[in-house]
Amino acid sequence: MSFVKKEHWTEEDVLSLPVGEHDYFDRKSGQLFDDPSKRDSLYDVLAKAACAFANSGGGHLVLGVKDDGTVDGVPAIFSGRTSTREWLEQKLPDFLDYRLVDFRVHSVARAATSKIPAGRELLVIDFGDSSLAPHQSRRHLQYFYRSGSHSSPAPHFYLELLRQRLTNPSLDFTLSNVAIESGWSHEGAIILKVDAGFMIENTGRIAAYKWSLIARQLSGVPEGRAGDYFFSGIPGATGGASSIRIDDTILPGGMCPEKKTFGVRLRPESNDEAEIRDDLAKMIGTMSLTLQLATETSRGELKTVDIGSMFSADRAVELLRAKGMVFQ
Repeated sequence: MSFVKKEHWTEEDVLSLPVGEHDYFDRKSGQLFDDPSKRDSLYDVLAKAACAFANSGGGHLVLGVKDDGTVDGVPAIFSGRTSTREWLEQKLPDFLDYRLVDFRVHSVARAATSKIPAGRELLVIDFGDSSLAPHQSRRHLQYFYRSGSHSSPAPHFYLELLRQRLTNPSLDFTLSNVAIESGWSHEGAIILKVDAGFMIENTGRIAAYKWSLIARQLSGVPEGRAGDYFFSGIPGATGGASSIRIDDTILPGGMCPEKKTFGVRLRPESNDEAEIRDDLAKMIGTMSLTLQLATETSRGELKTVDIGSMFSADRAVELLRAKGMVFQ
């Protein structure tokens, strides 16, 4: 399923939704609409759900289906001659501050053999990724978001992230691969040139024009071996040790690959393969790197990635063997 608003919904679409509830959709029984004495409860449920979806990138609220999947429908007419769909279209915007704009209410098209009770209908409300978020529920005087298939009170940090994405670039990064670029002998040791590949993603709504992924801290270093890692000036290297790009624009929703290059000095007692593999395991197999993704308006948060989890000792040994630097 997509968060994008659909052109129409069919009964088959509704019944094919996964069992249970998810971050991107929720089900509510039509019984909410049946008891006039419980209108306040209905308003509270609708306001809370609308607030949560609008603050969480959008989603779908299915009205007329119980939690167990039983279709009970909602009344076709809610008040006087006003249909329930029209009533929702009129009422929903005013449940929130800021006023809800990006939503659509659908009357679900019945199947040939329908499970929808006679005189009732299924409704689906599609909520878009609101550009006005964060929204507050006027009914509760509180902010909500979708968390673990529930509409829950939004924590402070979440609201700050929502506000930030409207004014500043919001970037995130993940480690995509670790590869050995080359290796050579240098002053009685073996030097490996390692490329760590990252994917930079713009998760906000503002284009990022200038950014830089900066290595801040190394973890998992064997005792006494901190001097055998090089993030600049790799011994014996003929080119630069890293590639940092700060002028590549990343549009909202866009992604861009980035690479951090570093050197590792191995100090095996001999060129025996077992000893080289042992030193590789010590130097790279347990290595973690803490980085910071800075933009023109933010220093970025510190984030640690596990370099060792993506490192292949076999590839390193294969490369060194081809250069005559490893013996079995």
